[in-house]
Amino acid sequence: MKNFLAFPVFICSGVLKQGVLYIGSSINLYDRFYDHLKDISSNLHLQNAANKYGWDSFNFRIIETCLSTELITREQFNLDILFNNFSKELVYNFCAIAYSSLGYIHTDEARAAMSAARLGTTLTAEIKAVISKAIIGNTNAPRVSVYVNDLNNKKKVNYK
Repeated sequence: MKNFLAFPVFICSGVLKQGVLYIGSSINLYDRFYDHLKDISSNLHLQNAANKYGWDSFNFRIIETCLSTELITREQFNLDILFNNFSKELVYNFCAIAYSSLGYIHTDEARAAMSAARLGTTLTAEIKAVISKAIIGNTNAPRVSVYVNDLNNKKKVNYK
Protein backbone atom coordinates (compact mmCIF):
# COMPACT_ATOMS: atom_id res chain seq x y z
CA MET A 1 0.00 0.00 0.00
CA LYS A 2 1.31 3.40 -0.97
CA ASN A 3 1.68 6.02 1.77
CA PHE A 4 0.19 9.44 1.12
CA LEU A 5 -0.58 12.50 3.14
CA ALA A 6 -4.12 13.72 3.67
CA PHE A 7 -4.54 17.48 3.83
CA PRO A 8 -7.31 19.17 5.81
CA VAL A 9 -10.16 21.45 4.92
CA PHE A 10 -11.23 23.04 8.19
CA ILE A 11 -14.04 25.09 9.63
CA CYS A 12 -13.87 27.61 12.41
CA SER A 13 -17.16 28.32 14.13
CA GLY A 14 -18.08 30.78 16.84
CA VAL A 15 -19.26 29.69 20.26
CA LEU A 16 -20.21 33.03 21.85
CA LYS A 17 -21.31 34.58 18.59
CA GLN A 18 -23.13 31.52 17.36
CA GLY A 19 -23.47 30.76 13.70
CA VAL A 20 -20.36 32.56 12.45
CA LEU A 21 -18.25 30.41 10.16
CA TYR A 22 -14.89 30.47 8.42
CA ILE A 23 -13.72 27.83 5.93
CA GLY A 24 -10.04 27.27 5.23
CA SER A 25 -7.56 24.68 4.05
CA SER A 26 -3.86 24.15 4.36
CA ILE A 27 -0.93 22.00 3.35
CA ASN A 28 0.50 22.65 6.83
CA LEU A 29 -2.31 22.87 9.38
CA TYR A 30 -0.03 23.66 12.33
CA ASP A 31 1.46 26.70 10.57
CA ARG A 32 -1.97 27.85 9.39
CA PHE A 33 -3.43 27.72 12.90
CA TYR A 34 -0.31 29.40 14.28
CA ASP A 35 -0.75 32.21 11.72
CA HIS A 36 -4.33 32.70 12.88
CA LEU A 37 -3.43 32.57 16.57
CA LYS A 38 -0.53 35.00 16.21
CA ASP A 39 -2.32 37.32 13.75
CA ILE A 40 0.14 36.60 10.94
CA SER A 41 -1.56 36.72 7.54
CA SER A 42 -4.83 36.04 9.28
CA ASN A 43 -8.34 36.71 8.06
CA LEU A 44 -9.30 40.16 9.38
CA HIS A 45 -12.92 39.23 10.26
CA LEU A 46 -11.75 36.19 12.16
CA GLN A 47 -8.92 38.07 13.86
CA ASN A 48 -11.17 40.93 14.98
CA ALA A 49 -13.67 38.46 16.42
CA ALA A 50 -10.87 36.57 18.18
CA ASN A 51 -9.56 39.83 19.64
CA LYS A 52 -13.06 40.66 20.89
CA TYR A 53 -14.22 37.24 22.14
CA GLY A 54 -10.93 35.33 22.58
CA TRP A 55 -9.79 32.22 20.71
CA ASP A 56 -11.48 30.07 23.37
CA SER A 57 -14.76 31.23 21.83
CA PHE A 58 -14.09 29.36 18.59
CA ASN A 59 -13.98 25.75 17.53
CA PHE A 60 -11.54 24.68 14.85
CA ARG A 61 -12.57 21.37 13.28
CA ILE A 62 -11.31 19.41 10.31
CA ILE A 63 -14.33 18.73 8.14
CA GLU A 64 -12.57 16.58 5.56
CA THR A 65 -9.17 15.50 4.35
CA CYS A 66 -8.00 15.01 0.78
CA LEU A 67 -4.94 14.82 -1.42
CA SER A 68 -3.02 18.04 -1.93
CA THR A 69 -4.11 18.07 -5.59
CA GLU A 70 -7.76 18.19 -4.46
CA LEU A 71 -7.37 20.73 -1.67
CA ILE A 72 -8.53 23.86 -3.50
CA THR A 73 -11.42 22.00 -5.13
CA ARG A 74 -12.63 20.66 -1.79
CA GLU A 75 -12.25 24.03 -0.08
CA GLN A 76 -14.25 25.57 -2.93
CA PHE A 77 -16.97 22.93 -2.51
CA ASN A 78 -17.34 23.89 1.15
CA LEU A 79 -17.16 27.63 0.40
CA ASP A 80 -20.01 27.20 -2.09
CA ILE A 81 -22.13 25.62 0.64
CA LEU A 82 -21.17 28.40 3.06
CA PHE A 83 -21.85 31.34 0.72
CA ASN A 84 -25.07 29.83 -0.69
CA ASN A 85 -26.66 28.93 2.65
CA PHE A 86 -25.58 31.50 5.24
CA SER A 87 -26.11 35.24 5.50
CA LYS A 88 -23.11 37.43 4.79
CA GLU A 89 -23.00 38.58 8.44
CA LEU A 90 -22.26 35.01 9.54
CA VAL A 91 -19.51 34.35 7.01
CA TYR A 92 -15.97 35.35 8.01
CA ASN A 93 -14.46 34.46 4.63
CA PHE A 94 -13.90 37.58 2.53
CA CYS A 95 -14.04 35.84 -0.83
CA ALA A 96 -16.24 33.12 -2.23
CA ILE A 97 -13.38 31.79 -4.38
CA ALA A 98 -10.78 29.53 -2.74
CA TYR A 99 -7.22 30.88 -2.84
CA SER A 100 -8.33 34.04 -4.63
CA SER A 101 -9.24 37.60 -3.84
CA LEU A 102 -11.15 37.81 -7.11
CA GLY A 103 -14.11 40.11 -6.73
CA TYR A 104 -13.04 41.52 -3.37
CA ILE A 105 -13.12 45.31 -3.25
CA HIS A 106 -11.24 47.12 -0.50
CA THR A 107 -13.16 49.80 1.35
CA ASP A 108 -12.08 53.43 1.02
CA GLU A 109 -10.83 53.23 4.62
CA ALA A 110 -8.72 50.15 3.83
CA ARG A 111 -7.27 51.80 0.72
CA ALA A 112 -6.43 54.92 2.73
CA ALA A 113 -4.73 52.79 5.41
CA MET A 114 -2.69 50.89 2.81
CA SER A 115 -1.69 54.17 1.17
CA ALA A 116 -0.72 55.71 4.50
CA ALA A 117 1.38 52.66 5.35
CA ARG A 118 3.40 53.15 2.14
CA LEU A 119 3.63 56.94 2.38
CA GLY A 120 7.20 58.13 2.57
CA THR A 121 8.72 54.75 1.77
CA THR A 122 11.06 54.45 -1.15
CA LEU A 123 12.45 51.40 -2.85
CA THR A 124 16.20 50.96 -2.91
CA ALA A 125 17.97 50.56 -6.23
CA GLU A 126 18.60 46.92 -5.30
CA ILE A 127 14.89 46.24 -4.72
CA LYS A 128 13.97 48.04 -7.95
CA ALA A 129 16.46 45.85 -9.82
CA VAL A 130 14.95 42.69 -8.30
CA ILE A 131 11.43 43.80 -9.29
CA SER A 132 12.59 44.73 -12.77
CA LYS A 133 14.28 41.37 -13.23
CA ALA A 134 11.16 39.56 -12.01
CA ILE A 135 8.84 41.25 -14.50
CA ILE A 136 11.11 41.11 -17.55
CA GLY A 137 9.78 38.39 -19.79
CA ASN A 138 6.63 37.98 -17.70
CA THR A 139 4.08 36.32 -19.95
CA ASN A 140 1.17 36.44 -17.50
CA ALA A 141 -0.20 39.49 -19.26
CA PRO A 142 1.17 39.32 -22.79
CA ARG A 143 1.25 42.57 -24.68
CA VAL A 144 -0.56 42.75 -27.96
CA SER A 145 -0.50 45.32 -30.67
CA VAL A 146 -3.68 47.26 -31.26
CA TYR A 147 -4.21 48.82 -34.66
CA VAL A 148 -6.54 51.79 -34.95
CA ASN A 149 -7.72 52.98 -38.32
CA ASP A 150 -7.98 56.76 -38.45
CA LEU A 151 -10.54 57.19 -41.21
CA ASN A 152 -10.24 60.99 -41.27
CA ASN A 153 -6.49 60.98 -41.93
CA LYS A 154 -6.47 57.60 -43.67
CA LYS A 155 -3.79 56.31 -41.30
CA LYS A 156 -3.36 53.05 -39.48
CA VAL A 157 -1.85 53.63 -36.03
CA ASN A 158 -0.18 50.82 -34.11
CA TYR A 159 -0.29 50.96 -30.29
CA LYS A 160 1.94 48.56 -28.41
